[in-house]
Amino acid sequence: MCLSCEWFDQADERKKQWDREGLSLDEAEELLSYYHTTIFPVACEAAEYIEKNWTRDLIEKLDNERQLAFQEIKTKHIDRDSLEDENWQSDTLIIKIQLLTDK
Repeated sequence: MCLSCEWFDQADERKKQWDREGLSLDEAEELLSYYHTTIFPVACEAAEYIEKNWTRDLIEKLDNERQLAFQEIKTKHIDRDSLEDENWQSDTLIIKIQLLTDK
């Protein structure tokens, strides 16, 4: 399974929807469950949103497996991104290019 270019293009709209409607605990757990799969950007996007918008108390309500996934994403991607934001953008671009060349 892989993500389409449209999925990447719709990122801003998903974030706006989460801003309007919220990201439920169940939705967050489902999205974070994709971290160790071929569609890991789904989990990374959710983790980034959670990091910016959730309280520590709400993060602690995630089940243990999803908390571990969140912490791993935070350490490997989000914290790194705050130091090297350009790398994350280029990683996303590389994924998009790979998707286009796989067609």
